[in-house]
Amino acid sequence: MSGSPAPSALQTRLTTAFPQTASLSRQDLEALAYDDHPASTSSHPQTPPSDPITPNQAYFEAFFHSLPQTQSLYRTHADLLRTNESKAARNLERQAPLESLRTETQQLFDRAKSLESEWATREQQLNEAQKRFNPSALHFSLTQSASKLNDRSEMLANAFVEGLPYPRDDSGTAEEGLVDEASFVRRYKQQRLLYHKRRLRGVTVESNVASAGVRTLAARTGRNRRKAEPFAPKHVGGTRTLHLRLGVFFGTVGTMIVTLRVGIADGTVGFERMFFGR
Repeated sequence: MSGSPAPSALQTRLTTAFPQTASLSRQDLEALAYDDHPASTSSHPQTPPSDPITPNQAYFEAFFHSLPQTQSLYRTHADLLRTNESKAARNLERQAPLESLRTETQQLFDRAKSLESEWATREQQLNEAQKRFNPSALHFSLTQSASKLNDRSEMLANAFVEGLPYPRDDSGTAEEGLVDEASFVRRYKQQRLLYHKRRLRGVTVESNVASAGVRTLAARTGRNRRKAEPFAPKHVGGTRTLHLRLGVFFGTVGTMIVTLRVGIADGTVGFERMFFGR
């Protein structure tokens, strides 16, 4: 299109926003300003126009697409499309490992829930298995073992004194026969020595259990208690005796000292309590 150049005043206002219009004629400017171009079809780019495009519309489209702002917008749009396509390709590449990781995570989670459900049962089984190792069970086992040794030594002594047949060893499957003096002394000494050792160990365990109970009681009642003293051998009436002070208890009306007395020779056990009033 051609025509007379546009007025300088109009040219100044247009060129403020669109410098490309400075060289257009009035006729070209009127063609651009002619309001017969169709509405934007950017939302439906594949829909063909229903009416043919007029020359003014074609000129407007050509001028619009030649603007630097429009070309920059198209370039930005193309760059964004390429970036989105690249990210989509990377996401597709990571889809398989992600699905595998999700499956593995679900399996581990299910396994953790299964182990959590088994925890209560396992803990109960552990507590049951540990019962025979607590101080009370150990004390009972030592007491029973010492009692059996005492009975066996008494049976051995009776068999030797009365001349009765007795197993030749302690294996449980040995043949019976008369016990001679050397065999009796050796076996009886071993059995009595082991008996007294187990009795003393049982007393030690019992004292530990008692001390633990006293500590618990003192913690609950707020009373003071001295620490248990170790075994101290003493001679009482010509008999060697072990004394163990279990504790000293301070009450509101007085002080009580509890002592455990163990006879070495006869294996007797007893308690001594001394009370001092305030």
